[in-house]
Amino acid sequence: GSSYTFTINDPLSLPSGTIVTFRNAAYDTIGWLGTASGTTSVVATSITAFGGLLLAVYGRNNGVSNTFATPSGMSQVVLYNSAAGNASGVIFSETVAAGATGSRTSNSTAASGTTAGILLSLKPA
Repeated sequence: GSSYTFTINDPLSLPSGTIVTFRNAAYDTIGWLGTASGTTSVVATSITAFGGLLLAVYGRNNGVSNTFATPSGMSQVVLYNSAAGNASGVIFSETVAAGATGSRTSNSTAASGTTAGILLSLKPA
């Protein structure tokens, strides 16, 4: 087991995080961050992948636990709701061929706050 320390100097921040390891995988590419407020859907824009594992990562910081809609064709890997209810996040995955991935869309059930989402891909190491 490794340990990590993250220092946040903003007293108003409510940081949270999850570290996920994918064995025998290498970083491929990452897309642009998409955001939306309320229950509006967040679109994680298409990227061009080598072929392998596509991850859609969504996060929300609004003071309540959230439920995220699963993007079409994807499976949930991680769901995180902090004990204090101040932040939440989810990671979905899907095996993809090389080429453009297309966008993935999700939304949160909570009416307050902002959701952010991004696509990234992993390729075989």
